[in-house]
Amino acid sequence: FYGQQAEPEFSWDMTTDEMTSYQNIYAKYANDTGKVKFSQMEDFYNTLGLTRTDLTNAWTLIDVNHTNALTQDQCLMFYHVLNQRTKGIRIPKELPPDLHAAFAGEYAADFGERPGSGTGARKGTSQSMTSSAKLADSYVNRLGAASTSLSSKGTKATKYDEEDMLRRELAELKERVKEAEHKAKEAKESEDYESFASRPLRDQFQALYDYKLRQLTDQSDIEDKVRKQERDIDAARDAVRRLNRIVDDVRSKKRELESLLEERRLEVQKVLRASE
Repeated sequence: FYGQQAEPEFSWDMTTDEMTSYQNIYAKYANDTGKVKFSQMEDFYNTLGLTRTDLTNAWTLIDVNHTNALTQDQCLMFYHVLNQRTKGIRIPKELPPDLHAAFAGEYAADFGERPGSGTGARKGTSQSMTSSAKLADSYVNRLGAASTSLSSKGTKATKYDEEDMLRRELAELKERVKEAEHKAKEAKESEDYESFASRPLRDQFQALYDYKLRQLTDQSDIEDKVRKQERDIDAARDAVRRLNRIVDDVRSKKRELESLLEERRLEVQKVLRASE
C-alpha cells in the first residue's frame, strides 16, 4: 500500500563493532566451561527494555540443543537477535538450516568435517554451498572457531582458537559425563525399588519378615548387653558393700584396741603411784 512503511528485515550478518560488543558481553557472563545460562544475565536484560516473551523466544531460537546453556557462538547470535529486536525487528521463527546445524554440533573440530573449502563445496559432495550454508560457514569463521579456508590453516591465531575450543569441548564433555553418572545412579536406585516391587507378594512378605527378624535379633542382642551390664553393676555394688563392712569391722576393732590400751595405761599409772 502507498505510504505504508515496510517492516525492517532481520539480518543475520554482524558488523565488526557489533561482534566486539557481543564478545565483551559474553566475556562478562561466561563460566569456566565457556557457557552462559539464561538466568545469569538478568542485569543485562534490564538494560534492553524487552518483554520476557521476547527474551525467551530469542533464547529458544538459539538453544537448539535444549541444554539451557549457550556456547560462545550461540551467545553472540543471541545478543545479535536481541539487539535487532530492540530496533523493532521481529525475532525470526527459525534459524537458517546450516546455522542450526552448526549450533547443533555438526561442525566438528577437524577441518575435514567442516562444510566448505576453497571451491565452496561440502566434503564428499559436488554440490555448491547454499546461501544459508555460506552464512553459517562465514559466521563460524568470523568467530574464530576454525577457518574453512586452507590458507589460514597454519596461522597462530587459528591454532590458539582451536586449542581454546577443544578445552571448552573437553569441559562440556566432563559436565555431560557427570550428569550421565548422576542419572545412572538415580536409575539404579529406581531399578532396585522396581525390582523389589516386581517380586511376587509372597517373596515381598518373606523379605519384610527377614528384615523385621534381623531388627528383633539386633534388639535382643542390645537387651542382653544391657542385662549383662546391669549384672556387672550389681556385682560391683555388692563388692563395695563388702568392703564397707570390712572397713567398719576394722574400725570397730581399732576402737576396742585403743580402749584396751587406755585401760592398761591407767593400770600402769596406778601401780606406779602405789609404789611411791
